[in-house]
Amino acid sequence: MSRLFAGKTRCWRCLLLACLLNISFILCSFLAFAEAENEYAVKAAFIANFIVLTEWPDDGSSKALDVVTLCVVSDSPLPRPLQGLEGKQVGSKTIHVVTATPDTTLPACQVVFYMQDVDSENLVRTLTAVRFAPVLTIGENNNVTRLGGTMHFYEKQGRLRFVINLKAVTEQKLKMSSRLLQVATLIND
Repeated sequence: MSRLFAGKTRCWRCLLLACLLNISFILCSFLAFAEAENEYAVKAAFIANFIVLTEWPDDGSSKALDVVTLCVVSDSPLPRPLQGLEGKQVGSKTIHVVTATPDTTLPACQVVFYMQDVDSENLVRTLTAVRFAPVLTIGENNNVTRLGGTMHFYEKQGRLRFVINLKAVTEQKLKMSSRLLQVATLIND
């Protein structure tokens, strides 16, 4: 009789262990998702501030740049914090968010954000297309600035930082606030 209960106890232990492993896996997945969401919330806040602290050239019309189109280039779904920038008022500008896959032609954008999954070929193609246009180009890795883009994010000591390519800022005829330049790592590639 005790053997019968011993077998059932072992079965229950295995079932309990399997349930705990599943819960652990779900919890780890949730934490990884939350960490990614938090990272994109910080990046979205940075991008909104970059827009406020950047001045685009006057196109000759009396109308100031009221709406800034932010094109997010990625094959992945748009992270929720970046979606949250849609319609957001920053300074005197309203942000309009557009998504584009890396292999398509970019619509008219004042800001382009390249997510990590954009391959080198499409990165080169799209950066070349806007190289001398007044477009603020921001990336998640240093390939963007290395290939002539304006800015890229990086992490240092657990904090998000950014690099500004001064040569690209000049080529794209953008003016950046001295406050923005003071907190950035500056390069001249």
